[in-house]
Amino acid sequence: MSMAMYLATVVILLDYLRASIWWKKIIGWGVSICLLIAITCITMQAARGTTSHFNNSTPFDSAVSSVMDIVDPLNGGFVLVLLIFALQFKYDVSRLSQLGIAFGLFLFLAGSAIGGVMVAHGQSVVGVAPGGPGLPVVNWSTTGGDFRVAHFLGIHALQILPIAGWLIDRLKALPRRAKATAFVAVSAGYVLLMGFVFLQAMDGVPLVRM
Repeated sequence: MSMAMYLATVVILLDYLRASIWWKKIIGWGVSICLLIAITCITMQAARGTTSHFNNSTPFDSAVSSVMDIVDPLNGGFVLVLLIFALQFKYDVSRLSQLGIAFGLFLFLAGSAIGGVMVAHGQSVVGVAPGGPGLPVVNWSTTGGDFRVAHFLGIHALQILPIAGWLIDRLKALPRRAKATAFVAVSAGYVLLMGFVFLQAMDGVPLVRM
């Protein structure tokens, strides 16, 4: 679900991007291939009854995990290109929506970096063993810290902040400068929340203890 949402978002961004067809094809194909490899690895490992991430049980499992550790930062490279375009105001949207896209892409990369922290840590949880009790659907640990909470907030800033910028821009009751201030406040609050849950995970504290 998360990958589908991400791919749909990239498609929309490319539609509004004022760049050559060559750039759009490079980014579009690059992101698509990265996601195809990732979802293939996840599906294959699930069909084998095992996990796709942080799995070094066998040489084959280690190879699959390594492939995913490669395609994730490679995908981040294409997102970085989209961010550079955003900083150059290359999207055919309002200035506030453009800021939303830029902030969203930046925090997506920050969320990806948290994924790198998980890889370096060897697991997504802190203070407990992997595979313990977790929240429904997302399976975030309810007994220890979990980097996936901050990771989730980071990667989905790519949808949340552009939408926030678009909605604030449509508030006719607010003057132009107040709209910019409101968006900066929303973005700052989002960054603080993301930082808080990351530090919480580092301390081994679950988002919700059950």
